[in-house]
Amino acid sequence: MMRKAGFVWIALCAANLLFAGCSADESDQSTKELAEPNLDGKTDAADQVSLKGRLFYGDDEALENSFTKDLEFHGYTLDVAQTSTLTLEVTQKGSSRGLDTTLFVYGPEKSGSFGDAFLMRDDDDGFGKLSRLKEIKLEAGRYLVVVGTADAAGRGNYRVMASCLEGQCEAPVEDVDLNECPAELEDLLRECVDETIFEFDTSLSDAWQICLENMDIVDTFEGLCFEDAFTQAPAWCAAGEDAFAENFLPNCVDKIDEELTVSSDVELTRKEVSSELDEEVFVGMDTCDGFCEMEVFAFTFATPDGQPLTTGAGANAAIAKVLNDEILYSVGGEMSVDDMCTEMEFRSMVNFLALSNELAQSDNLIIGTATAFDTPFAGVDAFHTAFVLIYNDTNTMIVLDAVDFSE
Repeated sequence: MMRKAGFVWIALCAANLLFAGCSADESDQSTKELAEPNLDGKTDAADQVSLKGRLFYGDDEALENSFTKDLEFHGYTLDVAQTSTLTLEVTQKGSSRGLDTTLFVYGPEKSGSFGDAFLMRDDDDGFGKLSRLKEIKLEAGRYLVVVGTADAAGRGNYRVMASCLEGQCEAPVEDVDLNECPAELEDLLRECVDETIFEFDTSLSDAWQICLENMDIVDTFEGLCFEDAFTQAPAWCAAGEDAFAENFLPNCVDKIDEELTVSSDVELTRKEVSSELDEEVFVGMDTCDGFCEMEVFAFTFATPDGQPLTTGAGANAAIAKVLNDEILYSVGGEMSVDDMCTEMEFRSMVNFLALSNELAQSDNLIIGTATAFDTPFAGVDAFHTAFVLIYNDTNTMIVLDAVDFSE
């Protein structure tokens, strides 16, 4: 996300023209005019800088960039796990000779905003005309570190670095469960399968193999953990690239492999749907007044070795054996009971879940989803959603296939 900067000239500590007073730190700085983001009429400093990424701690994690035009300020987000002492600086290494930089810190972030006033700033406390905020204490939270040039007209390269001196700057790696399959990675793998099926019109298992064979581990790790400046990196990223390659990725591969294997071997036997449940679906279709179609199916199922059915395997089994095979359904995540109730209330089917529980003779369920999109007629879009209700204690599956039309 890039935002073009606007700026206002400020004379530091000059006869109180623009500031009511100056701190001791500011009074030691040059009285030259400095440029800073123009926050007039804005509520968030991040709206006035070009966001360049996330800043991590240590020399190896320092980031390099360049000023190539007037009125440039670059922003980097920095996370502090617990109250800590750190140093922020534009280093001599990697910075153009003679470049006159400035550093600002905004935050901590609250309700999605870094505020409209800097927490601290520096002009020339680093090497030569470079900037450094030395041994500053920051509370836990997310901050916006902004690098600029003193007159907003500087040109050249710079390198910005954060160093943790005391405290817990980063989330401890020992808090990460190496046995998990991170949701962000699982979603990415499933999206790859769906897109591969759509692009190459191949089978589910073949698409899965294509995704695995073409995966770049380094690029995938960096894409999930480092690209988004505003979204905090998932906690598992703290374990590093080796843990990603040796633990998290194999965990997700095993999980999806198992679902694909199980779903292909699931046996579904049609079960009669109660008249009350059928009637509930008719009520929903009456409510949508021709802009939707819905059908409910019920089955008993058997899995290999009698193992429980997961939402992913259940959705895959429904796609393969129940739903329209001409439509490319995409397996979704697990839906909560509360979200299902909300969805059914929206469709005027407030008794659907209770009637499904009655048919399955259980209320111990997990809910998966499968979605698809097509254009059945010129100028008409169809959005398919399959709600897959799985009752492992009674080996019952109920599938509600809903198609919503829009022009």
